Amino acid sequence: MTAPSLILLGHGSNDPRVAQVSHEIRAGILEIRSDLDISIAFLDHYPPTGLQVVNQLAKRGVSEVVFVPLLLSDAFQAHAEVPALIAQVQGAHPGTPPTSKSRSSAPSIPFTIVFVSEVPCCTRTRAPT
Repeated sequence: MTAPSLILLGHGSNDPRVAQVSHEIRAGILEIRSDLDISIAFLDHYPPTGLQVVNQLAKRGVSEVVFVPLLLSDAFQAHAEVPALIAQVQGAHPGTPPTSKSRSSAPSIPFTIVFVSEVPCCTRTRAPT
């Protein structure tokens, strides 16, 4: 089994220094685990969007994605914008199951979204093996 592609999901800002922090986090992770496929996306103010990154990954044949929120608080973005992004991605990739903690059975699907929320709750879906 290969590791899923990670999408570090930041809020975004008009200030490019904010995006730079996300890139530095990505670089730090890759120093430790260079075998991981890590992308960066933003909810607002700065490209690329989560949907744009998912579309690029899907074109490359990626079948599993983990959104890793870089949100530092339990604010509006975590409760409104992140779920809206997941719904947008699911709408753009028909057949993607809803995120859930467990599934007794899942149909064969071309693309799976895995969403990891802030600790302590993790939400995950997986394609059948």
